[in-house]
Amino acid sequence: MDIIRLCAWGYAALLGFVILTGYIPAFIDQNDMIFGLFRRTWYADGLHLVSALWALAAALTSRRASELFFQLFGLFYFADGVLGLLTGSGYLDFGILINGVLNLPLSTRFFANARASKVQQNFKINHWKASCNTTAWNMRGMPPLGRWEGPFMS
Repeated sequence: MDIIRLCAWGYAALLGFVILTGYIPAFIDQNDMIFGLFRRTWYADGLHLVSALWALAAALTSRRASELFFQLFGLFYFADGVLGLLTGSGYLDFGILINGVLNLPLSTRFFANARASKVQQNFKINHWKASCNTTAWNMRGMPPLGRWEGPFMS
């Protein structure tokens, strides 16, 4: 077995491990986030499962199938990263459909690859809070001290 097929086996194992981390209590925080960074979602698990099965099938089939896997897998994930950089949301995790275009600073979008789901979650919460009482927010987007606005708060 050559190095390309071994790498495909490695990717299948790695992606399988990514799925498993969402079900190991030691990796889940009090907010139901994996490593405190990633939300646990069925569609993320599905994406990783399909990718793992694809890598496994390619590794079992041939070197050419493994090469094709890496070419297409790389293209899909690269395009997802570019979309994330441009819009703040990717398409592989349905982020662009769920969250839409996020008005995040370029530096945040650039460095958010490992923390994308936490950034999106915090942005949505802060955006919702801001829409509840826009006049009470300062120029940095922070609420006044000691005050929280929401639909059930006065």
